[in-house]
Amino acid sequence: ELGRMFSCISLIGMLCAPLGGALADRYGRRGLAFRAGLLSALAVGALPMCVGKRSFYVAMAAWDVGESMMTAASSALAADVTPADQFGAQSSLNNQVQDATFVFMPLALGAMAASSTKRALYVAAAMMAMGVGAFGVMTRPPPAADAAFG
Repeated sequence: ELGRMFSCISLIGMLCAPLGGALADRYGRRGLAFRAGLLSALAVGALPMCVGKRSFYVAMAAWDVGESMMTAASSALAADVTPADQFGAQSSLNNQVQDATFVFMPLALGAMAASSTKRALYVAAAMMAMGVGAFGVMTRPPPAADAAFG
């Protein structure tokens, strides 16, 4: 049953990634990436409060919807600001960051979960929210030049 759940959730993510790309193109990459990242953090924070299969599945699906849309929007944003001669390096950096996250976060959270799974999930949600906040600050557009002079 666990394998079926993860397959279904992965399918949801596969379907939402193109939707995320289309929404990013239509409504803006930064805003969608920020909102989708918040959805992911909230979904992870909701996991300890799940009391049954249905609520767990909904939280996991929300997490994957957020992640797939955030990845599509942030990848498009990175492509927008990357010089054409550095696309390969930018793509490699995205993959390295994701891989490093998948290597170190499970180890750290697994060590925490040994004493409290709920605490590990709350810490993960808080770290995700801080990352989303940092993304929001770092990608904030600079004030218009004319606003700076008057």
